[in-house]
Amino acid sequence: MQTLPAESPETLTLRWNGEDSGSGIAYYNIYMRDGQNGEWQHWIEKTTETHAKFTGEKGQTYQFYSMATDNVGHQEQKQPLAEAKTTITDKQQICPTTGTINATCDGQGKTLTDVTLAPGITLTDAVLEGTITGDVDAPATLENVEIKDNSHLSGVILTDTVTLGENVELTALLPALPQTTDCANLLKKPIDLSKEVFEAGDGILAAINALPILKDNAWIITQTNCGALQLTVDVIRFAVQAHTVTSTKQAPAIEIHDQQRLRFITDTGLMIQTHPAVQAPETLQNRLAEFDLPEVTQQENGNLRIPMGADKWISARPDWTSLEQNEESEDGIFATDSPYISGIPTFYMTFTDGTLRQQNLYSAPAQPEEIYTYFQSTGIEVTLEPYGLINNVGEQAPYGIVDYLVTKGTPPVDGKLQIQPITDINGDGKEDIMLIYPNGDRQTLFLK
Repeated sequence: MQTLPAESPETLTLRWNGEDSGSGIAYYNIYMRDGQNGEWQHWIEKTTETHAKFTGEKGQTYQFYSMATDNVGHQEQKQPLAEAKTTITDKQQICPTTGTINATCDGQGKTLTDVTLAPGITLTDAVLEGTITGDVDAPATLENVEIKDNSHLSGVILTDTVTLGENVELTALLPALPQTTDCANLLKKPIDLSKEVFEAGDGILAAINALPILKDNAWIITQTNCGALQLTVDVIRFAVQAHTVTSTKQAPAIEIHDQQRLRFITDTGLMIQTHPAVQAPETLQNRLAEFDLPEVTQQENGNLRIPMGADKWISARPDWTSLEQNEESEDGIFATDSPYISGIPTFYMTFTDGTLRQQNLYSAPAQPEEIYTYFQSTGIEVTLEPYGLINNVGEQAPYGIVDYLVTKGTPPVDGKLQIQPITDINGDGKEDIMLIYPNGDRQTLFLK
C-alpha cells in the first residue's frame, strides 16, 4: 500500500498494488483501524480496484494495510501491520510556488515551477510547469491541475481532472518491464506500454491498437518481454522499440520518419516515439560473442554500439522489418555486398522464431544529430536512411554511405563536425570523406 502523509484532509485517496508472477492477482482486501490500538476491520472486501476514497473525522488517526489473493486462491501472508497511516486535520495547507512541497496542499490556482513532491501527498488546484518530481514508490496525486507545455513529470498520479499541455514528458510515469536475460545487456529498462499514464485507462498499447489503420485491418500489435512492439503481416514482421511518451493535441495517426522512426499518436492524446528494434536480442548477443564482441547496447538514438577494444567500435542500426526465409540456414550474422556502393558490406542476422527470419543490421552515423546540424548549416537537406545512407533530398543519387567502423581520435578545435576528403578507401575510384565528430570519433563516408 502506498504511504500517506502525516496529515491529510477529511477526504483522501488510498492506493495499493501488487504483483503475482504466477496466476496473477484476483482481488485485494483492505483493512483499516481507528487510532493506534483499535481493532483491525475490513474496509473494502474483494476489490479489483487499486485505489479508493476514504473520509475520516477531524483529529482521528487512521491506519491501513492491504492483502492480495491470486487467481488460484493463494492469499498473501503478512502480519496485520500498518502500511499507511495519517491523521485527519482541517488545517488548510497552501502550496509553495517552487522548491519542495512536503504536505498535501491547495495551489489556489497559482503556477508552481520546478517543484519536488513529498511521498503520497495530494496537490490540488494548481498550474504546474517545468520539472515536477515525485516519489516513484509513493507517487503524489494531482487533482484539478493543469500541466503547461514542455513540462517533465515523474513520480505522480494523473487523475481524470488533470489537463496536459503540448509535449509534456510522461515516460517516467510508466514502469519498466522486468529485466530478462535475453535483453538485459542490450536495453536499459524498456517501458511497459500495457500500463497507462493516467489513473484510469486501458493502457497505451490498447490505445495504439485502436488506431484506425490497425483496427480496420484487424492488425494487433503486441509487446515482447524485451519491450519491442511487433506486428506480423504475411512474411514481414515489423518491430520498433518505444523510448519516449509525451502528450500531444495532434490528430490520431501513425507517422513514419527517417531512420525508420515510427510515431504512434493515439486518440487519448499521447505520442509514442520509437526506433527500430532488434528482433532477436539473445541471438545477436550470442553471435557477436563468437566474434569476441561480448558487449552490445542500443543507445538513446536507436543505434547499436558494439565496442572493439578501447579505441574503436561498430555503429549499426537494426532494420524495422524481418523477412521469413524459405531456404535452410543456421542462426548467425552474415555479410553481403551493399546494393548501393561497391566494395563495402552490409550485414544481416538470421534467427529462428517459429520460422527462420532475416533482419538487416545497417551501418549508422555515430552521431546522427551532428550530421543533420552540419548539412543544415550548409543549406543541404539530408535524410538518414537504411543501409547507412545519407540521402541528399532533391537529388536522385544518395550522398553516400557511412562505414560501420568508428575510431576514437582528437576532438576538433572548434568543437564542431569536420568533413575532410580522403583517398579512395573501397576501391571504386571515387574520393571518400572522413567524418570527424565533436568528441573526436572518426567514421568514413563512402561517396556515391
